[in-house]
Amino acid sequence: MLGIMVGFVITVISLPIFLKWPWLAVFLPWIIPALKMYLLVHVPITRVVDISVFIFGFLIVFLSLGLLLRKLVWDSSYTVLVLVHLALVGVLAVSYSWTSAPNYGFRKLEVFAVFNTVCFILGVSTVRTMSDARKMAKGFSILVLVLGVWMLISPGYMYGARWELRETFAGTSPLNIAFVLAVGAIASLIWLGRRKRWIILTGVIWIVSLVATYRTGSRAMVAQIIVGTIILGLIFKGSHRLVRATAIWLVVILGTITISSYAFQKESRFFIFFQDPTYWFEQSERPYLWAAAIKGVPQRPLLGHGVGAFAMNVMGVDRRNFPHNFFLEVLYEGGLVSFALFMLFWGLLGYYLFSRRRLNSRYAASGEIYLQDLWIAIFVASALASVLHFDISGQRLLWLLAGIALGTARVCYQETMLKWQDDEGYYLIDAEVEGEPGISESFAIR
Repeated sequence: MLGIMVGFVITVISLPIFLKWPWLAVFLPWIIPALKMYLLVHVPITRVVDISVFIFGFLIVFLSLGLLLRKLVWDSSYTVLVLVHLALVGVLAVSYSWTSAPNYGFRKLEVFAVFNTVCFILGVSTVRTMSDARKMAKGFSILVLVLGVWMLISPGYMYGARWELRETFAGTSPLNIAFVLAVGAIASLIWLGRRKRWIILTGVIWIVSLVATYRTGSRAMVAQIIVGTIILGLIFKGSHRLVRATAIWLVVILGTITISSYAFQKESRFFIFFQDPTYWFEQSERPYLWAAAIKGVPQRPLLGHGVGAFAMNVMGVDRRNFPHNFFLEVLYEGGLVSFALFMLFWGLLGYYLFSRRRLNSRYAASGEIYLQDLWIAIFVASALASVLHFDISGQRLLWLLAGIALGTARVCYQETMLKWQDDEGYYLIDAEVEGEPGISESFAIR
């Protein structure tokens, strides 16, 4: 009761603040890995009431009131993505009736159904203007600068085993905090501009985040930083491109040099793979898990073995275990029906994202294009890294990034078209662009 009362009071106080500045709400899912363990240790009530449940309960209330009061926006064309996602949840819910891992399966289904859905809607609906998307990127970069400095000066990092540290900020999981750092490192590129001091700030944030990520021992997140930076350097075209491209490639080179010492140590996975790929495939855990997932599909091809069943069937435990490939995970546990829905979700997401990017690249201003491409780079790099490292219930931050990227592409299109109306005196619907929807259709916003 005490926990519920505290949550109610906090909601009443903070809700007006988040409704006034909705973009702040996207940071709430990120504080879970950074503060949850700290609260569990120092605040006894959190051992009884899960802080993540409170946060997502608050977000549900925030989204409901925000959409009702029109403080948030929603593009009707994205509704189909939510419906496909919920259809996948429904199929997995049916499969729970025969899963061999009832405890883990229920927790996975619960988190995926609620947390991932909320995060996706949150990302899309809180990006109301390009200014919101810009503030989010700046906010993420400042957040990881604080986290990175904190981690680097803490005793756990200064005196831990070299490159095998398993202690992070507030004692939370290194993989979770590494993901936050990796996203923020790429987001720091938002500061690139004409003024040299912003380039210096970008370099500081990027390098601090990279080193802090590297010292968590998460190689995939280090790769995520470098891949995302390269993607942005390759896809962006516009004014001041030379300055931005130079800065981007400079940090890529620095990052490559930084991790090269690890990559070629004899015990590293990179070194083992390049020395003897066959040995790596035979001895590494992940090829074994992927093979086990593929081997199990023909046994129950249509609806799968049941949500969470891989943990018990292959690993022999009713707790969090998965194939480390969320496409194979859905295929094994939800069968071909779930896999088709899952692929449809990602296919539609890519279509909406890149079709609008193609149109925006013709008409939007350079700054808007860069911001749009920044969030695309963040999302794509995060998706590439996340595929092999989390189960679907641990992907709420990826779903959030997908929403932010879609929301940014949408408002870039809207603001560009509105500017055309003001400057040229006509609507784009009067001159359809190669079959793209007219402005009246694309502005179907609640």
